[in-house]
Amino acid sequence: MPRFRSDSSKTWRVSLTPTQVAHARDVARIRQRNNLRDRRTPRYGHTGDPFLAHEHGAIGEKAVAVACGLEWDGAIGDLSARDVGALQVRTTTHRQGRLILHPADQDGEAFILAVLGGATAGYYLVELAGWIMARDGKVGENWCDPTGRGRPAYFVPRAALLPMSTVRPTGAAAEEKRAEQKTLRGFGEPPELDPLG
Repeated sequence: MPRFRSDSSKTWRVSLTPTQVAHARDVARIRQRNNLRDRRTPRYGHTGDPFLAHEHGAIGEKAVAVACGLEWDGAIGDLSARDVGALQVRTTTHRQGRLILHPADQDGEAFILAVLGGATAGYYLVELAGWIMARDGKVGENWCDPTGRGRPAYFVPRAALLPMSTVRPTGAAAEEKRAEQKTLRGFGEPPELDPLG
């Protein structure tokens, strides 16, 4: 049984079992194999080990799925799919890492910062540090190139992230649809929306 703990409403800590980590690593291997087969190059100038980047990302996604109680298959082959439910996940191994957004990220999508903590007593620890809508993170003060390697992006500080207790894993876009419908109708309450659709 996966272990999950919320130390506060801001962050969640997830302990992935060895089986869950193995699943994430299998997804990473398939993603990397597909990239090699299709001759894809890393986006945004990444120069590190591509398999390791896939592995870290997949473990972060698996942690979000476990914490939110959602099924996760890694969306193998669907490059346009969201990472987990209605959510996108950005993973870092840096303890004080920031959530990285790129100009091409969709403004209406919710992004979670997953911080990998490593293995302890057979479990892999992941901190879900918070979340933000892309449009709220893509602001001028977050635009920088901290490594100086010509790879600028929006680096969103943790203080700007919303508490994990407020994320809507299956309907992050539902609230926006409601607001849009209300604006279009101009009055009254919009009809109820299916949070999955």
